[in-house]
Amino acid sequence: GGAEAASDMMRLLKTHVDPSSQRILLLASGLHPDAFLNFLREFPRLKLSFSGAITYQKAKDLRDLAFDCPLERLVLGSEAPAHIPAVLGGDRKHPYSHPGHLMFVARQLVDIKMARVTLDEIVEASSRNFCETFGLNQ
Repeated sequence: GGAEAASDMMRLLKTHVDPSSQRILLLASGLHPDAFLNFLREFPRLKLSFSGAITYQKAKDLRDLAFDCPLERLVLGSEAPAHIPAVLGGDRKHPYSHPGHLMFVARQLVDIKMARVTLDEIVEASSRNFCETFGLNQ
């Protein structure tokens, strides 16, 4: 199950990765909610990528995870070709997810965080975190 997979991943990362220096990007949709705080605590350079999956009505655990995720750990992602934002519904015009859909994800994050952050703050944080994770200059 999800908790067992998260436990296995934690064990492997702790065995093979220097938590203080290794940059890690995890797909939030693949992270068991109960493991979230443990991963943040153990890996200070870990970031979570949120995709269109947070727009799905049944994704309550994922939205809870997004609510709790600090801006300095958040990255917008498309998880292409899966996780088309719900507002697009996977119709013929939008048969797959792509980076052009990131604004739908960012707007959903503003809603999830109950407007405690702005759209610009989400986008800026994601860009900064992405660049830090991949060693790019801003």
